Amino acid sequence: MDEGIERLPPREAAKQLGVAYPTLKQWIYSGKIRTTKTLGGHHRISRAEIERINRGEPIEVLETEQQQQEPVEKKKAQILLVDDVDDTRLLLAKLMRDWGHQVAQASTCTEALSYIEGEAFDLYVIDNRLPDGNGIDLCRRIRARDPEAQIIFYSAVDIDTQKREAMEAGAQTYLIKPSDFDLLQGTIKRLLDTRAITAKASDI
Repeated sequence: MDEGIERLPPREAAKQLGVAYPTLKQWIYSGKIRTTKTLGGHHRISRAEIERINRGEPIEVLETEQQQQEPVEKKKAQILLVDDVDDTRLLLAKLMRDWGHQVAQASTCTEALSYIEGEAFDLYVIDNRLPDGNGIDLCRRIRARDPEAQIIFYSAVDIDTQKREAMEAGAQTYLIKPSDFDLLQGTIKRLLDTRAITAKASDI
């Protein structure tokens, strides 16, 4: 690290850039801002880098140290799939495994909650109509337990009030089934990427 260059910790840099601290953390771990590290492993941002961004110059996506060290074979994401229709649940579980994820299945709220009590999942895909409850309440329970949970509401009900309730309960997105499987796969990838960036940013 060059001794003559002024470098700021992330919180101070966020103030200088006029962005929220969590936003800056995501920039760091997605490679959108250049940083150096102290001997203790803490990120620092140079004054020149802050001025460059404040001038409106494009934020280049850089290959981060984390990406350089990332193993070729990534850890599989853990997904909890909740749907009481066996054929639908089994098909979706197979697709998700084919997409490279590990999938636990539940057909009731009770079964889903037993999983949630014992394991941490990266993403939840839940239907609304369940034999012993509904997905709205389950979504609230998941969100209360894990504020960073990524939740897809996957329902055959295409009603605006239910969509609004699902989003207010904590779901990131609401898909109507049967939906385009490419859309489902893309949505899962997007939410898992968000989960990964948030988890890395919390380590700063």
